[in-house]
Amino acid sequence: MRQLIALAVSLCVAASASAQVIKWRYPTDRITFKQWTAYFDELANTKGAVVTEESQYYIINLFSDPHQPALYVFTKPSHPAYPAVVIRAVEKKDGGSQIIRHGHYAGDQAAFDTWWHQFDALDKKNIENAK
Repeated sequence: MRQLIALAVSLCVAASASAQVIKWRYPTDRITFKQWTAYFDELANTKGAVVTEESQYYIINLFSDPHQPALYVFTKPSHPAYPAVVIRAVEKKDGGSQIIRHGHYAGDQAAFDTWWHQFDALDKKNIENAK
């Protein structure tokens, strides 16, 4: 979770630079491994993508993308929720900012749900810091 602090900093900085509603890539949370792999490959090879590798996940920073400015966190095989992705973006609303979070998983739903909720406190802290 310590590495996610870097996400918090990036997200706060990006909040002032770009904010729009992100779109769901897939219509449901559950996806196939093939979809997860294709999604990772597509985003990692997007012009302007900054890919950072941590011990249990990859972070793809696409805040420079005017169409889908967001941070994408993809689990690695060593992560209990693998394969999964959590997408975080900033949306302006009613004069303020909020964190929008989407996610997809191709593995165990309970492990994904646990990982998903690890972002709750981070999202709250990002919004408080942005005020």
